[in-house]
Amino acid sequence: MIEVIKQEIIPRLDKDVPGQPTHEMLTENIYLHRYMLVFDRECYSPDFFFELWQDRIAICTYNKNVKDKWPDEEFFPVIHEHSGLKQEMELAERGVLLQNKGSDKKIWVREIRKKSSSGHQTSIITTNYMLSTVLIGIYMFARWSQENFFKYIMENFGIDTLVSYLKEKISDTTLLVNPLYRALENQQKKLTSKLNIRKARFASIILGESPMEDNKMKVFLYKKAEINRLYLLKMK
Repeated sequence: MIEVIKQEIIPRLDKDVPGQPTHEMLTENIYLHRYMLVFDRECYSPDFFFELWQDRIAICTYNKNVKDKWPDEEFFPVIHEHSGLKQEMELAERGVLLQNKGSDKKIWVREIRKKSSSGHQTSIITTNYMLSTVLIGIYMFARWSQENFFKYIMENFGIDTLVSYLKEKISDTTLLVNPLYRALENQQKKLTSKLNIRKARFASIILGESPMEDNKMKVFLYKKAEINRLYLLKMK
């Protein structure tokens, strides 16, 4: 994923993102960035963050391997109103120095945590040094609705299958078999198979060519009647 961002996404953003600050503006303000990338933990890498900041590209992502908990007194309540809806959350912030083991690349990031009503702390980190703590928290956690949307369309519309080397024209209308019809069809096939077996057993019991004694005739008729009775019971 990191290589895709480097090779395919960043070159396009460098050209397409509007309103980027000039070289002079970046020189005057060491905390200013050209634009910000937001991604998931899959791209977590302090070396990657360091390299991006050399081009003054900020990042915002979820923190990785968070095991400690910050004291409750560090969190402050925030009420954000948008489109007539109020959203309440508790946030806290610290500065953190990140460095990969064995690497000489170090970078200071802002770590912002959101505490839920259950006490769980979700940690995000960013090299956006200009945006307020409140807006970083709101914008980052608002991504959950987008993640839920992509999860929904992947599960229900197979959007991940659209990326393929195979090309095939898709018809405007596609006939689909009703699942209930398919279940009834399978049930019918099973009953037909059982009926054929019964018919075969029934037909295998035949009268001999010579006249049959009374006791043998009774056994013959009983077997025929029993097979017929079992078949009728199955059909009810």
